[in-house]
Amino acid sequence: MLEELGQELEDIATVRAFVSDYVAFWDERIHRLTSSLAEEDAKAALEAVVNLRAASTMVGAPRLSALASRVEGFLRSFQLREALGALPALERCGRDTVVELRTTYLLTSDCV
Repeated sequence: MLEELGQELEDIATVRAFVSDYVAFWDERIHRLTSSLAEEDAKAALEAVVNLRAASTMVGAPRLSALASRVEGFLRSFQLREALGALPALERCGRDTVVELRTTYLLTSDCV
């Protein structure tokens, strides 16, 4: 998905900047979600997970986006315990996604 965007834009630097921002804000996004859930602030947690889901979709992380959607569904149904229970899988997938994005888009070089 991101490769296609880079080709369409003919500017891989823009894609890398987008990925870089996503990676840089991962810790903040997951912290906002986990702390909101820990404080039982469903409104803030919902806002955080919607942000995380949308950004994950835009960066081409469908599995992470699906996990965020699952947490979002729990929150919209006022199932805070279930949302908390789904966090470990979301966090693992997010860490894996960040590693993959770093490896694929940020550690590569166009220079030979």
